[in-house]
Order: sequence, then structure tokens, then C-alpha cells
Amino acid sequence: MPWLRSKVNLPFARDRFESLLTGAEAGIATTAAIVVGLAVTTNSSGIVLLSAGITLFIQAFNAAGGRYSALRTAQEISGNENFRLHTRLFTSLIQLVSHLLFGVLVIIPVVHYGTGVQGIWATFILATILLSLVATYKSAYIKKHVLQDGIELVLVGVLVMLVGLNAGLTLELVLQLAA
Repeated sequence: MPWLRSKVNLPFARDRFESLLTGAEAGIATTAAIVVGLAVTTNSSGIVLLSAGITLFIQAFNAAGGRYSALRTAQEISGNENFRLHTRLFTSLIQLVSHLLFGVLVIIPVVHYGTGVQGIWATFILATILLSLVATYKSAYIKKHVLQDGIELVLVGVLVMLVGLNAGLTLELVLQLAA
């Protein structure tokens, strides 16, 4: 929608801006959730890093494929045949790269602190800071509902991380009961 870009003065096309933001948000929140969930079930940093890395790549490619499909569907619904293949591919590539880059950042605490309490807290804190920075970047251009959008983005990310933590704790409990 060209009207949105003119009203809020985005740095680039709306679809690309959305892909950058959603890639970053998903990369941060889901990767941190996986790292935290795995870290409570194992003392092996190697297992957490390998599993989180594999999952990060799968999720990033899935998100980019979903973005491509959503753009194609939007094009078909609107009847806009001017939205070229290379535009959809480039927009999806932005989603992929954003997801990967931000996802890799939240894996760093495990490399430095390991899978103990320090590593888990460092992951939570770093992910929350990164989500806050993404919210700040978004609000610098959108300039509407700045506080509400920032709180929502961080809150959703923290909730996703808590789901990962609870999944890991539940798995650990099940494994202990089975032993």
C-alpha cells in the first residue's frame, strides 16, 4: 500500500519494512525460546548450540517461504500483476536474513555463559533488549502507539520465551519420571 509509506515515511517499501521487523521479532523470540527450553534440559552447550542452530535455519527458511506465499496471495487478491517475482523474492530474502541475524545474536550467551542459570538469564535479557531495539526502530518510523507497540512486542517475545522455558521444564520432568 503506497499510502502507508507516504504517511509514515518508511525507509523503504512497506512489505520490505514488515519483513525486516517480523524476521527480527521471530528470530529473537523463537530462537531465545528454543535456547532457554533446551538449556534447562541439558548441561551440554554443544547440544543447545547445534539444536538451536538447526532450528533457527529451519524456522528462517519457513518464515521466508511463508512471506513469499503471503505476498503472492496478496497480489492475487488485489489483482496487482505489477508485483514482480524478483520483488517477492527480495522481500522474502529480507525476512530470511533478518530472522537469521537476530536469531544468531540470542545464541551468543550460551557460547559465553553455557547452559546454566547465567546463560538462561543472559539469553532472556539479551532477547528482551533486542526486542526493545526492534520496537524502537519500528516506532521511529511509524510514530503511532509507540509505547503500546513497544510493550506489546516485548511482551509477546517474553511470553514466547516463557513457553520455551516451560516446554523445556516439562520435558525435563517427563524424562525424570520415565527414568
